[in-house]
Amino acid sequence: MVALLQSYKPTLYYDVVNWKPPEMGWIKCNTDGASKGNPRQSSYGFCIRNHTGQLLYAEAQII
Repeated sequence: MVALLQSYKPTLYYDVVNWKPPEMGWIKCNTDGASKGNPRQSSYGFCIRNHTGQLLYAEAQII
């Protein structure tokens, strides 16, 4: 069993994600969240940026 686990090579999958700014005069809100199951611990987070990418506000909390 140890030899099997030592030789294990998981297949990794990935996607490239690039942030695209909003048009001039607009703001963008990016959000994310996570949960360890229901009814277990969960969390959320978000940030607001302007068209130059300047951070205007951010918040995250465990819910």
